[in-house]
Amino acid sequence: MDLGDLDEVSAKIDRIHRVVQSIAAGDAQAMQEAEAICAEVYVCMCFFLCCLSRLENGWQESKDKIKSERTIINKEPPALSAEQQTLLALQQDAEERHQRRIQRDKEADALKLKGNEAFKQEAYAEAIDWYTRALTLAPDIVVIRSNRAQAYLCHGLPDKALEDCQFLVNLNRGNSAYTLPSKVWLRMGLAQRALGEYSAAIASLRKGLAASTPADRATFESEIASCESAQALAEADAHAVAGPATKHTAAIDAFLQLVMQADNSTSQELTSALSSTRSCLEDSHDRAYFRAKGGLRLLAGPTMAPFCTQQGELADGIVNEALALLAAAATNQPHSALALANDISLFSFLHAWIIAPDGGRCYPSLNLLNIVLETPAARLAVARHHPEIADELLQMADTNAAARQACTALTAEPATRERFAATPGVIAPLLSAPKKIIRLCPLLTNLAAHPVLRAEMLQSHTDLLLHTAAATTNDESRAALLGLYTNLSVEPDFAKRLQTASVLAMLLPLLSRDSEDTLPTHRAASLLARLCSDAAFACMAVQAGTVPLLLTVCKGDLGEESPAEPAMRALAKICMHSGVEAREQVMGAGDVVLRLIDKGSEGMAGNAALCLGECAREPKLCGLPPLAPAVPLLLVHAKKERCTLQENSAIAIARLCQNNTAHLAALRALGGLEVLHSRLR
Repeated sequence: MDLGDLDEVSAKIDRIHRVVQSIAAGDAQAMQEAEAICAEVYVCMCFFLCCLSRLENGWQESKDKIKSERTIINKEPPALSAEQQTLLALQQDAEERHQRRIQRDKEADALKLKGNEAFKQEAYAEAIDWYTRALTLAPDIVVIRSNRAQAYLCHGLPDKALEDCQFLVNLNRGNSAYTLPSKVWLRMGLAQRALGEYSAAIASLRKGLAASTPADRATFESEIASCESAQALAEADAHAVAGPATKHTAAIDAFLQLVMQADNSTSQELTSALSSTRSCLEDSHDRAYFRAKGGLRLLAGPTMAPFCTQQGELADGIVNEALALLAAAATNQPHSALALANDISLFSFLHAWIIAPDGGRCYPSLNLLNIVLETPAARLAVARHHPEIADELLQMADTNAAARQACTALTAEPATRERFAATPGVIAPLLSAPKKIIRLCPLLTNLAAHPVLRAEMLQSHTDLLLHTAAATTNDESRAALLGLYTNLSVEPDFAKRLQTASVLAMLLPLLSRDSEDTLPTHRAASLLARLCSDAAFACMAVQAGTVPLLLTVCKGDLGEESPAEPAMRALAKICMHSGVEAREQVMGAGDVVLRLIDKGSEGMAGNAALCLGECAREPKLCGLPPLAPAVPLLLVHAKKERCTLQENSAIAIARLCQNNTAHLAALRALGGLEVLHSRLR
């Protein structure tokens, strides 16, 4: 029996199966067909039984044959059709290309790692070479091309960096399943900004911001702000040049022409011109014109470099006059301050002069630096692009007031605090004595905002910091120390050490002072709000008479730096953690609380609503006359989208209405129930 016999038997069995199904269906025609093939079925069955018998008799022979040849199918595979052959070839080619791609990517990754090492060593040209070799093997690997773009940026080739980023954007266009890493958009934006394409840079950075992680969000936001500042600077320069001439325009032009031609032979003339030109920059338009015509770049850049590197009285005079002129040009000119902050050559000289042994150029350098640091965008640029200056300033902070001022300004930036936090032993030299601590308080306050530096301060200097309070001699020094205490009291153990009668006694005079300088009051209220989270200290504060003092502070100005905001926050904490006495005092002056809810900032209004909600826990206080307009004012905030102010306002409304029917009637009349219900949903 061969394969054909088996196929025939199988076919007949299938036919028998169909006949049986037809009979079971009860179809008359199927019955006739079944009778017609019964004889044939009988013959088939006999043939099948015969086949089985033959198979049984020849089993051993077949077994040996199969053992040697495995199977008939494997011995003689059926011929493939043309289509099947094509598909098989394509499959083999795809597999080969996949293996080649794996090997190629492996080689490219090895080259990328070499590029990364060169980049870390700031060998940017070498890094670019390694990345280029890797991209020759794998031109579409995003990380490698993005890394090369960064190397191009650091090497001063923003046009090349932009080409790499644009390649990745084009490669990704239309691929909705893949999102470009936010770093690509960041580097594209930085390249566009360097090329003066500010609108495009802002658009790229906003795309990166949308794709960024929370940890990178601050970077994108600061870069966007920097681009917007640079764009405004460019527009201001264009306007200054195109604007009408002033009486000093010609003098400024003549001076700039002299600077471009300056050399040692014109030193005396240049010194006189620097001094006289400074008087031409008293007007803001003249300062903008000076900047727009390139005056800042000429003085800070290569033109003045020969004089900057010379020694002697004449060179010192020229340099100091140039620094004074730059300071005059940057005064009350944020765009000029930012332009100076971004000038690499200027800051290389400033760094050298600040640490110079003779210090002849130190003071004018620090004066210019402090003027630049008054502009927030410029301060951020200095912290990011010239971080080494902060190290030198910190060393001089105790003995040099100008250096202390500059270092305090720089430590307001997180980048500077991160730099110091990564440097062991920064804090200990600053905490050697109470008078030194008082002198450095603003600087230490900024440093204490960083958890690592804060922990270093408290590790072995807690007692010294607490004893420093006894060394304060005036409200100014006390306010500075309270700022430091406020940041340090984030740590619960230190806050507990501050919750004493002696600290409270130091706060009370600052809360009751009547002066245009509100900083001491602001600092005292801020620390009090932090410490009153403890019930025992809150009750002590009530007994000491702090509530009337805080209410008086809340009656004052409601401006941006008003102490009313921390004062109301302190009242809210006191009402939350103390007894009915404080709540009675606050509700008795309910008009003060409602004023902040109505006219204060979001922070003031939120704390006032929180305070009112805590006082409304006492049913007998909810009907006091000063609170009659409370519901309409609170409802304005309760209608807003969900936020702390909205939640505090809704809670205050609920407690007032629960404890007083007049407030409930007012809420119903205003349709407030529906509003609160919709917000609840």
